[in-house]
Amino acid sequence: MAFTSVTIPSAFSDSDAINALLVDATSDPLTDIAAAADGSEDSAARKDHQHPQELKTLAKFWVKYAGDDVTENASFNVASLTHGGTGDNTITIDTDFSSAHWCAALASRTAGVGCDTRVETMATGSLRVLSSDGSSPANTTYECVVGFGDQ
Repeated sequence: MAFTSVTIPSAFSDSDAINALLVDATSDPLTDIAAAADGSEDSAARKDHQHPQELKTLAKFWVKYAGDDVTENASFNVASLTHGGTGDNTITIDTDFSSAHWCAALASRTAGVGCDTRVETMATGSLRVLSSDGSSPANTTYECVVGFGDQ
């Protein structure tokens, strides 16, 4: 929300000026109107939580790990990584999705060799990723996985 300078004619009271700011603030769904109205915060006060529409676009988990032994490099909301064998890795998520119908995106790299990495199975709280060189299971140098959906 962009704020613009508003000049209140001298014939208006301070409460008219506050009401004008509150009307402007109501156009922003993230502004805490109650706090602004009672004077505990300024008219641009932000709520402590995200707007539900914005939450839908945020990654619910992400992880980067070594594909040969699932050594975790960095992650968010990941409970564990399991290496089930060559090219077979499972990610267990801390906070489950509300159903198995969520979206996973992944990227991987294998130095000097082509690589096929795919989602094998998805559940509310886990994801199995398989990698191959095109004909046989193969470990990757690293894999990056991110998940979006309702939790």
